[in-house]
Amino acid sequence: MRSPLFAALLTLFFLGDLCAGTQEVKPGESINAKLSTLQPGDTLLVRSGTYAEAISLPRSGEAGKPIVLQAYPGEKPVIAVTGTMLNADQDYWVIRGLIFDHQGGASDAVKIRRRFITLSHCELRNGKRDGIDGASSSSDITIENCTIYDFVWQAGNDAHGIVINAGAARWKIINNTIYNCGGDAIQLYASDKTEIENYSKDITITGNILYTTLGADSENALDFKGVDGCLVDSNEMYGFENKAWVTQKGCRNITGSNNFIHDSQRGIEFRGEGGKSQMNIRLVRNVIYNIRQYYAVKFDDVANVEILHNTLANITAKSFRIEGEGLRGGVIRNNLIYNSGSVAISGPFNCQVDHNGWFNAKAKAMQGEGDLTGSDPFFKNAVQANFELQANSPARDAGVNLGQPFVGNNPDLGAFEFGVAASAGQSGDVTIAFGPPSNFALHQNFPNPFSLNDSRQSTSGGSQLVFDMGEAGRVNLSIYNLSGQKVKTLKDALAPAGRHTLTWDGRDQAGALVAAGTYLCRMTVRNRDALVWTEAKRMTVIR
Repeated sequence: MRSPLFAALLTLFFLGDLCAGTQEVKPGESINAKLSTLQPGDTLLVRSGTYAEAISLPRSGEAGKPIVLQAYPGEKPVIAVTGTMLNADQDYWVIRGLIFDHQGGASDAVKIRRRFITLSHCELRNGKRDGIDGASSSSDITIENCTIYDFVWQAGNDAHGIVINAGAARWKIINNTIYNCGGDAIQLYASDKTEIENYSKDITITGNILYTTLGADSENALDFKGVDGCLVDSNEMYGFENKAWVTQKGCRNITGSNNFIHDSQRGIEFRGEGGKSQMNIRLVRNVIYNIRQYYAVKFDDVANVEILHNTLANITAKSFRIEGEGLRGGVIRNNLIYNSGSVAISGPFNCQVDHNGWFNAKAKAMQGEGDLTGSDPFFKNAVQANFELQANSPARDAGVNLGQPFVGNNPDLGAFEFGVAASAGQSGDVTIAFGPPSNFALHQNFPNPFSLNDSRQSTSGGSQLVFDMGEAGRVNLSIYNLSGQKVKTLKDALAPAGRHTLTWDGRDQAGALVAAGTYLCRMTVRNRDALVWTEAKRMTVIR
């Protein structure tokens, strides 16, 4: 039982001085009426209950003083309307912890039109159009730790999880779970007439779980129609009866690293259209497996690629397909292809191809100097999708130095470096071996201890946490100090079975850097509100 002193401190911690700008709204009261009184730096806490009103933002916050609309700590208020539920048309806002139930509405659930807006730890569900629509005028947007699902229009009509329109800039889509959308989980949109210089720019998509159980009634995990500059890192995509990831038109300057793409009809497609060639595509340390038809990776009208240290396994289709206007310029090196159909090249192909591993797979026109061939690369457990190398793997030390960290005389082939529990991908990103676990587990964070200035940390800053889900359930990962006070909730959402990654950036729920010291990360898993499993790990922050 909490002591009266602890309860008082907790209330003070979350609510502060009401006169200093924190207010509450309860069921039966109007959220919009309370919002109209807020000034930059103020917070409105929403108590648990259902609110049948669309939210309008009355004014902008300021840099360093955003206006915050968030759920009261420990409560889950629901916004339930069939029209657009949130029209984010002011700057510097944080919306946190709300449930947006669209109730089958045919409009976009949330529209983001302005700058410096964060949507965090929210749940969006049950719509017939897009969950989040980002206008061309939007920039500096963060969507993090949200769950977005069941946005389904009808057969032949799109309904997406998140759509970012041409002209938008600096969006970060981080650590969300998006599933069962009738269109794409995430779409970067541009029309056929949009010029490349007007595409969206500087988009980050990292740490998300994107999947569907709807079969052919969903489209893609990622559909890029207009982006110039995008990082796709450490995501998991699966279940699509189409392409898991398709990049169309003249998209360029895209890096895909440390992703797991599996159990889909097709893997990744890069395709220029309408006289717009794609260029500057980088695929590094991705794992693509259990692809059933057509291809794992396809190129058509693409120039200047780097395909490095990827693992392709169990591809009952072509490993690489080059067709149409083909692939012009680049390098394909240090990849490991296992138990796959042959390469198919019917278009122009001019790349440096060497030092790849072909195990029970036919390289054909991609055969190159220093290639390794055989029947078994000796993965740790290919049946359970663990594609780390065993100590006796012939793929060890068989690559060439491409600037990626390695142990031994030379780099290993494929996505994983033997003897490195967590290896750095491009830009210093951390990759952890993947394999569907049989049990729940919370692994030790890496790096640990960690500094907010540590060069080993991921691009988003901080330390990565890896957790295993032995079966689907609702998982909560939260950071606590040694006094038992919750510092930050990293994830509170449904998660499928599998291995997942999150990053803690060393900040508390309010966005402030934490003090140096020891913290606990606690993971709990529930199924129908019953506690299934829990575990905690110590984490050390140094400054």
